[in-house]
Amino acid sequence: SRTIRTARSRTSGEYLGHFFFVFSIAPFSQEVEPPEIPGRFRALKELVVAVERTKAQIRARVEHPFHVVKNLFRHRKVRYKGLLKNTAQLFSLFALANLAMARNRLRPCHGSSPSGV
Repeated sequence: SRTIRTARSRTSGEYLGHFFFVFSIAPFSQEVEPPEIPGRFRALKELVVAVERTKAQIRARVEHPFHVVKNLFRHRKVRYKGLLKNTAQLFSLFALANLAMARNRLRPCHGSSPSGV
């Protein structure tokens, strides 16, 4: 007959051999030798950092309208039954989000009044 494994059987020492085996093979970070050519991967690292920065900028630009719709207009759940009604509501919310973001861009200074007084 087969027995059912429980959490107790896994912690009873059955896997401790595997735990010690992994730590006996893996070297400590102080024991690892530095690379032969220190600047060998510097150009690659700079390229990866530049690519990740570009991806983050694109992601921030794409996700900002969703932030406005969710937090400024409080759209958390769909309200209507039917795809057309929900789609129409989302289109109007994203149009308003575009207007809200354009208003912030066109305002000369965030603290000043529109009349200039």
